[in-house]
Amino acid sequence: DDRVQPVTLTRVTIRDTEKDPKWTGNHQGRGIFAESPIELIDCEIIKSNQDGIYAEDRAGITLLGSRVLNSGRHGIYGIGTSVTLTDSTISESGQFGVEVSYSGLQVISSEISSNGWAGIEAGPGAGDDISILNTVVRENQEGVRLRRGGNGTVYSILDNQILDNRSHGLDIDPSNVDGIRFDDAGVAGNLISGNGGAGVFYRDGLEQKLFLSANHFADNVEHEVR
Repeated sequence: DDRVQPVTLTRVTIRDTEKDPKWTGNHQGRGIFAESPIELIDCEIIKSNQDGIYAEDRAGITLLGSRVLNSGRHGIYGIGTSVTLTDSTISESGQFGVEVSYSGLQVISSEISSNGWAGIEAGPGAGDDISILNTVVRENQEGVRLRRGGNGTVYSILDNQILDNRSHGLDIDPSNVDGIRFDDAGVAGNLISGNGGAGVFYRDGLEQKLFLSANHFADNVEHEVR
């Protein structure tokens, strides 16, 4: 509904969200459960039993200067919505730092670190774009995993530091090879170093060329590009 106005939270801390065994429902154990637009400015969500933030149904969630720490499952989980992070930190989640499914994602000047699975996993829907810009992605299981592109999806992976992840730095694994494409710069201006797998793992079956421009690769264990 275009008439729904976003809720803005400023300098709010949400801590130690638990599941109540007497109750059921998707909201249980989540720091924030969003079904309408929400904006967090200089907020902290710490030690949620499940997801730090869960958003669905085109809710739209925006973080500016905020921190989501020690989530039991995902730091941020967006399904069918848009997620925008600027100057924010997502760290020490049990599974993904940020996961979006059939959702758009923009991450700018943020840090995604020390998460149990991939720092960022993105599986957008048709027309949903993914931009990761000037961000540090470090010490996760995988750095960034791109999977399934909806028709018209454009990826921008520019000017990031993807460092010291236990497996691949950037793992491109689409199941819909016709729907994924990169902007004209491709994967450009990134420092991709010290990852336990390949710096960039470009899986078989993706039929288009991937342009790597002005990236610096160093000390990735398997290959710089595989």
